[in-house]
Amino acid sequence: MKGSVSFLAMSLLASRCCGRFISRRLNQRGLPNYRPFDENNLVETLARWDDQCSVKPFRRFSISRGGISSDNATKTVKFQRYIQQVMGGIFSTVGFMSSSATSLLSNRNQFVEWKRCLDELDSYLKGSGIDEEVSKVVNKRLLDNLVILGRTQSAVLQSRELRDLARVHPLRQTTPPPFSEAARFMKFATSAYGESMIRAADMHSSGKIDTDILPPSRRKIAKHVGILEEDVRSIDIDDAGGNLNHLRHFVAIDRGTRSIVLSIRGTFNLAELVVDFAAFSRPFMGGEAHSEMATMAERVWEAAGDTVRDLLEEQGEDYGLVIVGHSLGAGTACLLNILIHNDRKRHVHGRRVRCFAFASPPVFSPLCAAPWEALRSASNYIHEHDVVPFLSVDSFRHFCARLAAVNERTKTISWLERKKLVTGLRGIDADMCRDILQPGIRRLRPKSGAPLLAIPAATNIWIKEKGSSRDYDAQHCDSLRLAKLGIIVGPDMLLDHFPTKYEDSLDSMKDV
Repeated sequence: MKGSVSFLAMSLLASRCCGRFISRRLNQRGLPNYRPFDENNLVETLARWDDQCSVKPFRRFSISRGGISSDNATKTVKFQRYIQQVMGGIFSTVGFMSSSATSLLSNRNQFVEWKRCLDELDSYLKGSGIDEEVSKVVNKRLLDNLVILGRTQSAVLQSRELRDLARVHPLRQTTPPPFSEAARFMKFATSAYGESMIRAADMHSSGKIDTDILPPSRRKIAKHVGILEEDVRSIDIDDAGGNLNHLRHFVAIDRGTRSIVLSIRGTFNLAELVVDFAAFSRPFMGGEAHSEMATMAERVWEAAGDTVRDLLEEQGEDYGLVIVGHSLGAGTACLLNILIHNDRKRHVHGRRVRCFAFASPPVFSPLCAAPWEALRSASNYIHEHDVVPFLSVDSFRHFCARLAAVNERTKTISWLERKKLVTGLRGIDADMCRDILQPGIRRLRPKSGAPLLAIPAATNIWIKEKGSSRDYDAQHCDSLRLAKLGIIVGPDMLLDHFPTKYEDSLDSMKDV
């Protein structure tokens, strides 16, 4: 089973390599032989999703900020922008790889904890029968099936904005935080990764390399987020370290927003990747939560809680707590936000608490089990085609159902016809779309330990670039509808997850 999961993960990475080529071919050739069809059945099914529990929905809003329009942008500006993005991605990837390698060499004891987590995951998958669902799609045609599924999803969604399917219901409005605040706290989230990710963010946004040779210290963090060095009060960050005891983090005073900021690092080495994979749920604060992230939320608070409380007392009653994180850190931050609100904020002496999550995966169910104040105080941000905010055991099961439908639909066609489907030389007709997508829309019976998890935030802001030069549009989405969208295959589903992408897009919108 472990081999099957590893093979599937490697196939997803390989699909990124050929995704760009296929995307260009589709743009050049369109969809040959594609017959338009009535997608209302699919859309209406998605639109009729029943909100579980009594979570209050919110009114949709749409924001755009004009940067340099694609019509006016010169080729030089576009090329410079492209180079900045590529270099930022390279720095991010190298940072992750070096962090993983150094962590493996410096801490051999972590393998024992790895084995425990992976054995628990393997036992759960076998006991729940999910391993059988996965084994049905792991075959020699897996990579082709991934590309065909991606083309099918693109064919259906090309005439409809995907975010419209997740828009909030217009019964109640929430006011999202200013983008300037989100951009500021994203810098805190990036800083939790250490020097290499800070350097990548600087390269991605400005094209400049910071030549200061600084360790992941107070000075480096303070310089990136724009605070005084002495205001970085507690730091538990090792640029190359990581373990399964608790996630790396730091605590700082942000005098600009009158907040004590607890920033939690996301996945930055293999040890933390194990936490992501242990995605089955366990009881948490009256509901169910991602098992390992719930454990990490409790452990981070054990490590940082005393420091946070002392700083809140030191700075006075007008200071509150802001919890921030990206990816794994974002999911942990959301659960810690629930933990603190669950006893009427006794942990922080009743002070205000807010949570800024960037690319949080679905981590909690049902949403009605969480205090309403906790949901209202949390804001989550999604960038472009980032796949992480849609990853859970439940969404993975529906993803496997769609892959199985692709395999069943195409198993009788010739090798040549299959390659035509993969490369775009043959169009995807209406019947094929229905056969492939219906299994993913039809809700599977939930399994124990794999409920429909959602992002525990009242505000979910999905940001997309409208042009090619930092012209972005944002839409307010509903947590449950996001959870039911499932995994959408695309060439940028992994790269759009990088903190550098989030920091750059939010920085472009901070004046809105």
